[in-house]
Amino acid sequence: MATYEQIKVKMAELVNSYPATLRFITNENDVDNLNFDIIMENGFKEFYFTDDNLISYLSEKLQEGCEVVIQPAGSDKFLVFAANGLFKR
Repeated sequence: MATYEQIKVKMAELVNSYPATLRFITNENDVDNLNFDIIMENGFKEFYFTDDNLISYLSEKLQEGCEVVIQPAGSDKFLVFAANGLFKR
């Protein structure tokens, strides 16, 4: 398992590399900007914050050209939504 600091650094690198396609849900306005038909069609993956697979999954999806949204789920988990057309235009 990765440490909290390692994940934080890698996450910051991804945010800087993919500012248009990687977003965090922080409030209801962020939710309003999502295409729920796409979310329902593609579902989500759940990761613990220190899961080594989190960064590799995010990197893979972003390199594929997917839009990615990260939703905090409790104190130590994320729900990750990844698909084309996830953001409303």
